[in-house]
Parts: sequence; structure tokens; C-alpha cells
Amino acid sequence: MLLLVPARGGSKGIPGKNLQETDGVSLVGRAVISARRFLRETGLPDARVVVDTDMPAIETEARRWGAEVPFLRPENLAQDSTTTLASTLHLVDRLAESGWQPDTIVLLQPTSPLRSWNDIADCWSIFANSDRESVITVVEPGKPPQLAMRTDDDAVLNWLGEPPPANVRRQDLSHSVSPSGAVYITTVKALRERRAFVVPGVTVGVERCSVRSLDIDTPADLVAARRTAVLAAPAAPTQVRTASELPVAGGVVTLNDGMVLRVCNAAALPQAMNEEAVTGFVLLIPGSGSSHDGSLRSGGSTSHEIAPGAGSWREALGGRVALWCSAAEQLASHAVALGGYDLVVLPHDQPDLAALAGAMLKGSTLLRS
Repeated sequence: MLLLVPARGGSKGIPGKNLQETDGVSLVGRAVISARRFLRETGLPDARVVVDTDMPAIETEARRWGAEVPFLRPENLAQDSTTTLASTLHLVDRLAESGWQPDTIVLLQPTSPLRSWNDIADCWSIFANSDRESVITVVEPGKPPQLAMRTDDDAVLNWLGEPPPANVRRQDLSHSVSPSGAVYITTVKALRERRAFVVPGVTVGVERCSVRSLDIDTPADLVAARRTAVLAAPAAPTQVRTASELPVAGGVVTLNDGMVLRVCNAAALPQAMNEEAVTGFVLLIPGSGSSHDGSLRSGGSTSHEIAPGAGSWREALGGRVALWCSAAEQLASHAVALGGYDLVVLPHDQPDLAALAGAMLKGSTLLRS
């Protein structure tokens, strides 16, 4: 199986789009995270996660998150007019020349950053347990396509398709969906024969909610994805706990109530993905290269300044995510995102900090309501 992330470098609407970040991880990185988590959960053998790109910077980013980039895409297949079909079949042919021929393709576009590994797994379950040759994710459009209109040169409106009944109510129209762009699964054989990822009358659609189906095409879409990722609510309400010892990255810490947490540098997610899945909590702490205000930022020479947040850690490793804050400045830097963590852990001897965290969590709850 080939889990393919197509990520060319050119983008006119959003320059460097596939390297833009959501919840502290690039779009190409988020696609790789979902692919790797899917493989970790399913244990499928002989599967490879490959990023197809023409851009060295994307190649570096893909490798950082654990994907393969066997070769760069040629310039003639990295144009605005290049179809995903053409670039995909070219990659498959090159892989075959190198000695590996996948029979199935799982295509994960980076422009769907809120896709979860569960979305891949649900599509795969249908594909693997039936005789369907292609399965994709779909989403209900914001407005029924039967109500779509077009304008002529004088801005006069006309129906785009067949006119709907007069004064029709939305709920009276037939249910409609469209490809979300998040997950496409097909066989290589079918792709070569059909010359399409979506074949009416053949392809099965797995409906997903509008949030998980958000597709980034414009700067406004990117803003919406970032806001949604930050405000994504955890499985359980956020709580404040305390620790009497200073957490040290790479070890464990015992909270005052006896809970034991695995401790990670907040910027070390790419490395943590190579370890075993989390069964309990991960506690994130600022790294040694954190910024002067104490916020969770990666240090060193990396160009990625914002460390992955709670949502990215959950998607990559599973388990629940806690955040260590030892100063008011740290809490302030996470004022909006604070409620996205399952726990906020504070020093036991700073009651004022606990009161501040409680107030911020109330504000965060209002943002999510």
C-alpha cells in the first residue's frame, strides 16, 4: 500500500501553502502524521508513506515528520495545470522502476489539515472489506447545489442547473454531497483504467462533518483551519492539577494526586512519533530553546517556531495531553488554546497561578460554546 501525500511547491493563492502551519504543524506534516497514526493503529504490512513534491524545502519537512521522498517530481509535472492523476501515475511508475509496485493508493491531500487518522481508517475498512474499487470522503455542501445560480454580464441571475420548485425549502431537496478532498483510496489498476479517483456509479462516499472536511484554498480557509484546530475541544473537560517537582523532558513526573505523566519537550513531536503509542497522558513542557516569554516554541536552528499543540499530539500519538506552565506569561501565551488540553499542570506552591488558570479556562469555555 502507498499512502501518498501530493505536495508541490507552487501555489498562487497562498505562497508556500503546503508549509503553512495549523496547530503548530505544517500542512504536509499533518498529512504525514495522520498517515503514520493510521499505520500504527492498523498494523498494515508493506505500506509506505511517501510525499511527492518538486520542492526541496517540502522534501526536508516531509522527512522531518517521517515520510519518504524517494525522488523529486519533475518540473513539467509541477505546474498549475498538472493533474493529481498525472503526478500520481508518474510517481507509481518511478516506484516500480526502483523495484516496488504498490497495488493500492491512499491519497491524502495536505490541504485537508483537520482530517483524522480515523477518517482514513473508516474509508479503509469499507475498501478492505468489500469489492469496491474506490472509496473517498465526502461532505454535505453548505448550500444545496440545486439552489446554485449563475450571473450573466449584466449581473442577472439564472439557475445553474434545472430550476428547483418555486419557494422550495432546503429540507425538501434531496441530500447531496461532494468530495471533501481528505481521503481517496483506490487500486492502481482501477486508477489506470478509469483515469480518475472518483467514478460515478462506482466510488463509495464516506460522509464526514464540515469541520474535518475543511479544505484550504484561500487565506481565509487557512485562518479558519487554524482557529478550528486551536479551539477543538478535548474528550474531557480541562482540569488544573499541581506537581511538586519540576518536570524534566524525556522522563516522567508524579503529580500531587499520584497521577504519573510522561514528559516531552513540546517541540519534540517528530521524534516522539518514533516511540510507542501513548496509553495515558503526555505532559508538554517548554524546551531549552523556548522564547524569552516562556511560550511553547521550538529552539535551535529550526524554522518552525510554533511547537505542536494538543490536537497534533493527540493525532500523532493518541492518549491525552497536559500542559506544564510555571509562570503567568506561559498561561497568557496559551490563553485561547488552554482549553484544548486535557490537563493544565502548575507548580504546587503558586496558588495565584492556579486561580489565573481557572479564570482563563472559563474564558476558553465561552469561546468554544
